[in-house]
Amino acid sequence: MNNGLIDCFIDKHSKKRLITEAFLELFTKEYIFLVEIAKVTKIGSRTLMTYLAEKGVYPVDHNDNKKLRLKLYEREKLKDISIFKGIV
Repeated sequence: MNNGLIDCFIDKHSKKRLITEAFLELFTKEYIFLVEIAKVTKIGSRTLMTYLAEKGVYPVDHNDNKKLRLKLYEREKLKDISIFKGIV
């Protein structure tokens, strides 16, 4: 939410930021966490990061000063990579 990857709205009463199911669904259609890919492929996260970097594919926070805790990739950039067929 802080980096604008997922939409949210502010509750008028509590002033908390809230995410709707629709916002969450849009987010999961567009992005995938590296850990999810690692679990399905049974390939370590570091190995996957290196593999993807060699193909010119980087996490969404690659050029940001403030990094995300978990590595997040755009599904669109992964769809043509053969080892990810059926995952993304």
